[in-house]
Amino acid sequence: MSFLYRTEPLQDIEKIFTKLESEFEEQWINGEVPGWENKGTEKESVLQESAVDLDYYSTVEELVELGPEKLKEV
Repeated sequence: MSFLYRTEPLQDIEKIFTKLESEFEEQWINGEVPGWENKGTEKESVLQESAVDLDYYSTVEELVELGPEKLKEV
């Protein structure tokens, strides 16, 4: 912040940061922060739909046939 005080001495830095913090908090509560969206329930539903029953497979070769993407879900 000291950089901003030196480079923008006429700006009200405290007011700017207060506004930024309140906007961020509002976005956070609404789950709108880029890269931090709330995707928890969406991911859970996908896992339930594509769950692999490991008891069904008796050998490693059978599991390999599923492919790497399907195995990552397990």
